[in-house]
Order: sequence, then structure tokens, then C-alpha cells
Amino acid sequence: MRLFTQQLYDQMQIEDESKFQDQSDEWERRLKIYEEQLKELEKGGAYFLKEMTDLCILLHDAQILAIHQCNQETLKLLVYKCIPPRDVGEITYYGAHWIIVEHPNEKGEVPKVPHKEYLYDEFGQEGTPKHRDHIWTHNILFSDRTELEVKFREIHFRLNTPVWPAARKS
Repeated sequence: MRLFTQQLYDQMQIEDESKFQDQSDEWERRLKIYEEQLKELEKGGAYFLKEMTDLCILLHDAQILAIHQCNQETLKLLVYKCIPPRDVGEITYYGAHWIIVEHPNEKGEVPKVPHKEYLYDEFGQEGTPKHRDHIWTHNILFSDRTELEVKFREIHFRLNTPVWPAARKS
């Protein structure tokens, strides 16, 4: 994560109202920078970006059901949206290389949590390759202080309505 870092997220978790406002202002400043970066990525051929960013807005605070490797260069992320209509989101990265980075807390720990949640994400582009050779990046910060860093050539996503457990009516 370049803009929405674990450190900034931690700073937003304070109870002092005067400090919170400063952090909130910093968050808004970074959000404007990111929105400009997204516009530039779209101009540069990020065909997936509009639909994907709309989906990711819906995925914030979703539970991570699985992160799994389908083959050597395919990674799949399954998430359960905790807000209605409680869809299961599926993001598949092709031509992918990834790592999971831990961000220890001030005690040097990465706490174990019963459910990993999707907090924030950022899209980017690695280098400035020619249009047909784009390498895109997607970083996702999770609630357990880990971050998924993915470099990919192609991305597909969809929302599926779960049959079981049944989608609860609100």
C-alpha cells in the first residue's frame, strides 16, 4: 500500500477527537491523490478499473473466505459481503505473482483473528510498459495486519448470490 497504509489505518483508530480530525484530513488528502491516480490508470488502459473499484467499495469489511492458488500464475480471492445483498465476490488474477506481507503492531505481533476482513485496497501499474505488456498491481490491506500484494496481467471478477448459507433478508 502506498497511500492507505497500515500505519495510517492505525492512526485513524484513535479516540482523541482533535487528533482524529487531523488523521481524517490526511485520509481525505490521500483519497484525492488516489482518485487522480485511478483516472490516469484508466487513461493508460486499465479496462477493468471502473467496475473493479465499484466492486471493491462493496467489499470493504467483507469476510475473506479463501485465497487460493489455482495454478502457477492464477490466484483467486473469495469474499463474503456482510452487507445486503450478502453476495459472494470472486476476484481472479491471471499472469499473477503475489506475496503476503505482515505488518506487526507496536508490540511486534501480527495478531491471529478468527475472520480476516477486507479493509482497503489500491490499484496501480508497475513501470510504464507498452499497452500490451501492462503489469497491474492490486494491494489489499486485511484486518489481521496482513497485506496481499498482487502483480497481474488480467483480472476477472463477479458477484454470486449464495444458496447456502442462504442470503438473509434485511
